[in-house]
Amino acid sequence: MATPSDVLLLKTDEELRFFVENPSYYQSELVAAAQRELRRRYPGAPLPTAVPTSEVTQTVLTEYDEPARQKPAWLLPGIGAAMLLVVGLSFWGKGDAPKPHHTAPTAYKATRLAAPPTLETAITVPPLPRADAERCVTQALARVPAAEKANAQHLDQYRIISRLFWAAHKPTAYLLGQVRQGKPNPVFKQQANMALALWNEFDQTLAYSYSFEPVMADHFQRMKTVAGQQRAALTELLSATNANLPLRLEAEQQAIPQVLAPLGVKPN
Repeated sequence: MATPSDVLLLKTDEELRFFVENPSYYQSELVAAAQRELRRRYPGAPLPTAVPTSEVTQTVLTEYDEPARQKPAWLLPGIGAAMLLVVGLSFWGKGDAPKPHHTAPTAYKATRLAAPPTLETAITVPPLPRADAERCVTQALARVPAAEKANAQHLDQYRIISRLFWAAHKPTAYLLGQVRQGKPNPVFKQQANMALALWNEFDQTLAYSYSFEPVMADHFQRMKTVAGQQRAALTELLSATNANLPLRLEAEQQAIPQVLAPLGVKPN
């Protein structure tokens, strides 16, 4: 399970300062983790102090954190702690805590947050879609012969690999679809980084050798192929975003449905 420190690695300086300045709204563990992260980023810089209750402003920001998942015993020790599925910060909050607004700070300053955005400037962005991974695994296994599924170890490995694949593929396909339509949302960069974190989980499975029989082996190879293509696409799109360049997809992305067709999984 992800810790507050894991979650805060993805947070901006202003968000971290918000937690420190408003300790009454959050668990002490989260506030302490935010302080540690600010010290790590800016050694020697003075930490912000708590804002008096009368100065706290309330803004609304949609969070897109994924729940943590447990890993099987056959994966390397410590992989579970390295997984970057982010636990929603609401888990650590207390009551109806106000949430910090996003800006793009150029450097850390030990000052209080500026005024929140007005209703006219606030935006609403839908969260990343989440795959029904278990349903996808069940549909894919329907294409696997009973003789192959009789090997309990192979079946368990296939389930884990497939579950991680579909969990990453669904949100990635959603983001790539936005680019294909020429309509990336205002938080495309943040959501693309979240999708890459999901691919990081899948990539952990590639550190092992498997002795799957033909159909499972074919499925695994197809998942690896698509994973490589989608990870590369997200990485290139993030580079283009950082350079303020137009977002475009390579032709190979159009062939992904055909690559996955033999798995028999219907989009959900």
